[in-house]
Amino acid sequence: LINSANVDEVSGLIDVVLYPNPTEELINFDIDKSNFNTMDVVVYDVIGKRISTRSFTSSEVLTMSLNGAQGVYLVEVIIDDNYVQTFRVRKE
Repeated sequence: LINSANVDEVSGLIDVVLYPNPTEELINFDIDKSNFNTMDVVVYDVIGKRISTRSFTSSEVLTMSLNGAQGVYLVEVIIDDNYVQTFRVRKE
């Protein structure tokens, strides 16, 4: 457990947790699946270049590969097109 965020939404409180951090490749998202319909994830390198994007529905396993070289990445989580949380993730 490295980073989490709480935000009041119309539907209630949303708590997003990303782990493990640091990671070798896979990152997991822990979120109450009853609180969202879609989750978009955008990964950027430290200079702001978009590396990858992925969309999830609440029925999917919330795991994705962090492709690229070792280093620090910014992982942006967008829930139902209006909630954004950004995580710093180190890939080893």
